[in-house]
Amino acid sequence: AQRTLDEVLGQENAFTKDYAVIIDEKDFSIATQTSQKKRGLVAGWINGTRLIDNMTMNAGNQS
Repeated sequence: AQRTLDEVLGQENAFTKDYAVIIDEKDFSIATQTSQKKRGLVAGWINGTRLIDNMTMNAGNQS
């Protein structure tokens, strides 16, 4: 998931990334495959405006 996040943000020419990580909501450590609840944190710049955001990352059906 982290690799995909980095690849997608890297394709946005207007976006300059400060950081983009996926964390474990339980303890704010870097998420692993066994993390139950994950959250994406992103900060960067577009046209001189700093953007900071986060969102819950749902794994979906992994059966």
